[in-house]
Amino acid sequence: MIKKILSLVALAPLALVFWACSGGPLAPDPPKPAPPPPTSTPPKVIYFSAGPAEISLGERAQLDWRVELVSNISIDNGIGVVFTAPMTPGGQSWVTEQSCYSVFPTVTTTYVLTAWNSSGSTTASCVVKVK
Repeated sequence: MIKKILSLVALAPLALVFWACSGGPLAPDPPKPAPPPPTSTPPKVIYFSAGPAEISLGERAQLDWRVELVSNISIDNGIGVVFTAPMTPGGQSWVTEQSCYSVFPTVTTTYVLTAWNSSGSTTASCVVKVK
């Protein structure tokens, strides 16, 4: 009888290890990472340019941009909102956005890009010259 009790006592730690490794309460889930804190820095326009910068009437120019820490981007002269960051469970996200937009101006036109986040806004401009 004592041999059986000693055998059970000897196997108990193995059973506990097996139970813990199979998801028992001794192996809790790791904590989930916290969402990134809101930025306290306004967006940063890395570049906003037109290419080509000079066109003939009826030709196309392309506006190109890259903006960091941004939640929304708009361009004036009838273009409007060109980017809105997706919402995340922790709130609005701030991302780096790089994109382009084709324009067909009929006269020389200055385009102003405005980028926003919760800390403010930043603007940049570029010109498409029509000859």
